[in-house]
Formats: sequence, structure tokens, C-alpha cells
Amino acid sequence: MAHAPTAPVEVREAPAGIAVTAALPPASAGVAELRFRDLIRLPVGPRGLEASDTLRALDGKPVRIVGFMVQQATPVPGRFLLSPLPAAIGDDDEGLADDVPPALLEITLATSHAAIAHLGGLLQISGTLELGPHEAPGNPRIAFARIRPDARTAKALAEASPALEAR
Repeated sequence: MAHAPTAPVEVREAPAGIAVTAALPPASAGVAELRFRDLIRLPVGPRGLEASDTLRALDGKPVRIVGFMVQQATPVPGRFLLSPLPAAIGDDDEGLADDVPPALLEITLATSHAAIAHLGGLLQISGTLELGPHEAPGNPRIAFARIRPDARTAKALAEASPALEAR
């Protein structure tokens, strides 16, 4: 099935506060280092994808993870998806039949109702991990885990997104 081309999405450079350009220093005291391989229980069993024991143990705790912002043709205000590899979702995709990996995290800003600019390259996101299905208004995906960014990460995202910075 052929898909109509979608409009190009402007990609901005990630701000210094969250861009990963070299080896990261150790996470701050009390912040767990989370990896995408730790999100899903492997091997996948008869129940399908399930949160790993590591992910369950970190529910409600501060974490840091490194990943790529998923490029979305129509961003969801105040939210974006973080992936272990570069990925894009077009408006023409068929529901969950797209090319993003199953190990995804939703990054949700607490107070924003504006779209977050798409940031290229590796990002380090720090904040509080929350498990459980979360349905976002205007977002057809239901995330099984999300991170609410800490103040430093939220500030860096706002600096990269002029609509957020004006708030």
C-alpha cells in the first residue's frame, strides 16, 4: 500500500543539557541508570510484552536513560516518544503497524500543552519513571511506561522549543 508523503519535520539540535556527545558521567546519587534492554521481559512469553522485573523495581524512582526522540509527523503536545534507535512515525501509519521498536518510553512534561520540537541525536533524559497504561489525549498510542522529566531536563526541552520557553 503506497502512502502519501508527509511534510518534513524540522529537526533541531539538542541543547547541551540533554545532548549526548561523549561518554556520560555517572548518574547523580539516587538516580538509576535505565537501559532499553531492561524495559521488557525476555524472552517474550505467551502474554506478549511485559515489563521486566528491573522496570517494575524502578517504578516511582528517579532514572536516567539515553535514546532518540521518535520523529512524529504530528507531535502530541507536551509528550514525545524515546526509542533505542532513530525512528519516525508518519500520519499515514496503520495504528501500531509502524517501524518503531517495542521498547519505547513516553516522555511527558507535567505542565506543557505545547508541542516539543523534534531534537536530533542521542538524548539523556532524567526524571521519575511511572509504570502503567497511560492514554494521552490526541495520541493513539498507550504507553506502558513513561518518564516525567526532572527540572533540569524539562528546562532543556523548553529551551529547545520556543512555544514552551514562552510559558
